[in-house]
Amino acid sequence: MRKPLFFLLGALLFSFLQSHVFAQAVSETGYAKQKNLLLSAGLGYASFRDFATSPLFYNGPGISLAIEKQTLRQKSENVWGFSPLISSTLAGIPKSNYYQTSASSMLMNFDAYFQYLRFVPQLSLDKLHIKAGGTLMATQNIRINQSLNNAALGAESFVNLMLALKADKDISRNEEKNIKLWFLNIKQKPATRNLSFQANIGLLNFNHRPSYNYFYFSEIDGNSVSSLSSLMKTYAWSLNGWRVGTKIEFSKFASSGNGFKIAYVWDIASAPGKHEAFQMVSHRIQYSLIINKNK
Repeated sequence: MRKPLFFLLGALLFSFLQSHVFAQAVSETGYAKQKNLLLSAGLGYASFRDFATSPLFYNGPGISLAIEKQTLRQKSENVWGFSPLISSTLAGIPKSNYYQTSASSMLMNFDAYFQYLRFVPQLSLDKLHIKAGGTLMATQNIRINQSLNNAALGAESFVNLMLALKADKDISRNEEKNIKLWFLNIKQKPATRNLSFQANIGLLNFNHRPSYNYFYFSEIDGNSVSSLSSLMKTYAWSLNGWRVGTKIEFSKFASSGNGFKIAYVWDIASAPGKHEAFQMVSHRIQYSLIINKNK
């Protein structure tokens, strides 16, 4: 079962990248382009539960980072990115005098993604641009929960091919404005600003999950067995579940093309696997430096 799934994943990735290259070569030759490097940092909050170990919700704050390479053209944009989220979570256990009511889990979430969007003139207005395309996202979770003893280490992988829709609203200030506030005279210079909303909706959702639980011990036959292969012995790829993500961004640019961005990112996923499900939602508030690489 694994080989056909790996072949399908490879075919999806190849076709996705080929369509991206073909679209650029056919319709965008000669258009000026801008390349940006985005460096992001912020705060996050994660909530998850894994039915292979416990139906309890684990919730907690974390630190979010990201690095992205963005290419903007007249009719399209694409983004390559990598974003980790490190969270310290606590289990939602009711208070009791008869059993331990505190359990924590360290969650390390790593997202790698490629996004390609095309301008849709039929749905766009003068200062409102609508774009549509796709996002290919791969996610690796690593969880450490010492309260689970032999099942303290948990891991799952996701690969999602998603429909991407984005709305960009130009809210630039084109003229200088003077604001009088009591005895203060505030001058607001012209500024290039943008407000955007994006939604990603999973179309093909793959997940790599264990069987009924994480307890597995290889047979003792005198051969050395690596801990990683032993851990993944009962894992299998499945095509099921769903994933949805949204992003709201406010961007401001200087005349040099450099700028900054403030974003709220929300992501939710459910991976039933073969037997036991994993569910997760994350919230991130990020501040990004936008570095114009054309300069």
